[in-house]
Amino acid sequence: MKQNSLIVSLVGGGIALLCCFLPWIKIDISSLDLDPIISPPKESLTISGFHIATPYAFFVALMLILGCLPMLKRPWKARKLVLTCSVIGFLFVLITLFLFIPELSENTPLAEKILEYATSKVELGQIASLQFGGFGAALGFIVAFIGAWSLPKSAPSTENSE
Repeated sequence: MKQNSLIVSLVGGGIALLCCFLPWIKIDISSLDLDPIISPPKESLTISGFHIATPYAFFVALMLILGCLPMLKRPWKARKLVLTCSVIGFLFVLITLFLFIPELSENTPLAEKILEYATSKVELGQIASLQFGGFGAALGFIVAFIGAWSLPKSAPSTENSE
């Protein structure tokens, strides 16, 4: 496992990078009683992680991958970089997901934009849901952390047994 740990970290970073473009949040307005004169062009809206307020998770995942590629021959040198990037990226994902929940209260710009199409009272928590992208990005950073944790802390011994 130790010899392939940097590959595991790269795969985790790749998963996190890919999931930054997948939907993180879905707002489904198909169940709303819509105003027949002013109706939105779509019945659902998906928001990817790159378009939510923090594209930082994308840049951290990119830095993780680009920082590890030159160190495939010397994986112990990438340990600190991968550990740092995976923790920071995971925190960005968590902060982004937890900051979205208060955004669904009634006096925010997102809520007002959604509710302008509804003719009846609706609770936004019923029409908004978290999607795979946010959880996949968090999982990717966890996989990268696990891979980096099992990397050796220093260069392997080059002593020859005689």
